[in-house]
Amino acid sequence: KQTGCLGENNRGYVELRECASLKDADKHNAAQQVLSEENKDRKALYKEIARLNKDQANVTVSTVESVYAMQRLRRAAAGDLFQLPPAGADFESIKASPLGQQLGGGCVPEAWIVIP
Repeated sequence: KQTGCLGENNRGYVELRECASLKDADKHNAAQQVLSEENKDRKALYKEIARLNKDQANVTVSTVESVYAMQRLRRAAAGDLFQLPPAGADFESIKASPLGQQLGGGCVPEAWIVIP
């Protein structure tokens, strides 16, 4: 993540992004393995949270993914790579936030941004 090769997507998972430091096949494969394990763990967590809250209306794995993606975005540090949420209430809350103000015209639904 520190090199900008891994970013947080708007579904609550880590995503491999294009970057110069992963041009080497071995480094790329190692990063892909770490990413796969992390996302596997996250998916298991999201499923368990949805299962534990199944009696709540509208709590699905997808809902949990979105909640965690927003929490990570709100806690992001400068230099972190994130994908903004799709158009809707979550995006509007980010757009109205200090982060959205800093991003200005770069604050568009589903855009990949570096946290200023």
